[in-house]
Order: sequence, then C-alpha cells, then structure tokens
Amino acid sequence: MAYIKVKLKKADPLEFTICKGKIKLGKLFFLKSSTTKKFDKGVYYTYDGMDLEEFRNWFRLEMVYVPISPIEAISIIEN
Repeated sequence: MAYIKVKLKKADPLEFTICKGKIKLGKLFFLKSSTTKKFDKGVYYTYDGMDLEEFRNWFRLEMVYVPISPIEAISIIEN
C-alpha cells in the first residue's frame, strides 16, 4: 500500500480569483474544520456554479488550504 503526503498552506483568496466575482475553475483545495481543526478527508475543486457565498465563508473562517507548490507539495510513501 502507498500513501500520498501533501504539504499544505492556508490559501490566499487571490489564488482563486480571475476577476471580481469570478473564480479559477478546476483549482484544487482542502478544507480544515473551524471547530475540530481537522482536515476533511475529501479533495475539492472549484467548479462553475459552486456556491460562492459558502466559498467566501470558508475563507473567512480560514478553512481553505492548498498545496504549497506543484513541485514540492506531494511525496509518495510506500510500505
């Protein structure tokens, strides 16, 4: 069995913005609970028609995280 380790950082809203009111589509992100401080096991992507108000709220609560960089972020760990 193998595991993937991903290094994350708190996301900056500008990383997701194309222009006012529009977001980059297909951008990968992870959510960290504002109450338990644990990451959700899911992987999320931005998509056309997503609830932008909810997305803004996640940012306000500092819940959105992204990989630190495409090159350094991922490593594979094999047992």
